Amino acid sequence: KTKVGFIFCAWICSSLSFKLGIDEYDQEGLRKGEDMCAKIICRAGRECKSDSLGIPACVCVQDCSDHFNPACGSDGRSYDNHCLLHREACISGTHIRIQSDGYCPEQLKLGKRYRKKYEMKRKHKIMSVKTSKEPIVCFQSERDQLLKQIAVYFDEHSSATHFTKHGVSHNDKVWSHFSECDGGQDGFVDSTEFIRCIRWIPTTVRSTSLNSNLIKALCVDAIVDAGDTNSDWRLDFEEFKTLVDPDFIPKNKMCSLEGKQYEDGAETDVDCNDCVCACGSWVCTSRSCDKSKENEIDDSSDPDDDYSDEEIEELLGDEPFDDDYFDSDEDILGPEDWKKLLKKLGNKI
Repeated sequence: KTKVGFIFCAWICSSLSFKLGIDEYDQEGLRKGEDMCAKIICRAGRECKSDSLGIPACVCVQDCSDHFNPACGSDGRSYDNHCLLHREACISGTHIRIQSDGYCPEQLKLGKRYRKKYEMKRKHKIMSVKTSKEPIVCFQSERDQLLKQIAVYFDEHSSATHFTKHGVSHNDKVWSHFSECDGGQDGFVDSTEFIRCIRWIPTTVRSTSLNSNLIKALCVDAIVDAGDTNSDWRLDFEEFKTLVDPDFIPKNKMCSLEGKQYEDGAETDVDCNDCVCACGSWVCTSRSCDKSKENEIDDSSDPDDDYSDEEIEELLGDEPFDDDYFDSDEDILGPEDWKKLLKKLGNKI
């Protein structure tokens, strides 16, 4: 009995072990849980994916690495790497072979033409910035803003303590400020005395590449001119009192040129100088009009160039000519900007 029982037990264990071995492997000879795509090799531009039922299939790759190894395809387009070329062939369902390494000649030709045009435009712009100086002016809005700040401060403070004093009349406050501003004690306040008088008053004016003090001085001149009723370039007490009244509104003046009237802020050119209308007067730069040949830019096309400027702009649009389109601040395109340009051209040709 013991011997028969042992043989029966061995048979049961052997059968169970064989059954477990069958269940451990599937029909393809892979262990269960192992990726079905592990032993499948797909063509270039494709990758193996398993569906919801676990059935593997080769599909077009979703993403390619950013590895830069450009190639020219038989479709005439350039690709940043071989993966992108084969992916496009898979998606489009057309056969695209690698024609040559590097970008396609036509794309390079257009890219070089555009690069020349872009770099000349950049050089011209940089040169213009270096050689041009806008006239420094005080506009009427800035004059009025500064005057308002001064008038409010004078109304709220007396010159004796620079703090609010209750019980002091507005006329007394104005007289105290006039007396303090009249440095020459001659009964008048000119522009120089006025700007010294308000140097402690907190004011805000437009800043320039130079400094805001020059703008402030010009605005004080405009303020004195606005209150100067007898055109003697100084203010007596009555003129001063009217000017620093918080309700006083200076008159706006126009600039005249060749029988026409221009509003404040209008711009024009006189010879090679820039002019701006400010507070009723034209203010111009004072540059020499001799043009150096070194600043002249040759924008002529190459004899062998098949693309005109109009065709380039039609292909690219205005976007690449924007300063923010490329990463480089220089007047030439760096390697990354060059790749960016060629990639855009590849999508347009």
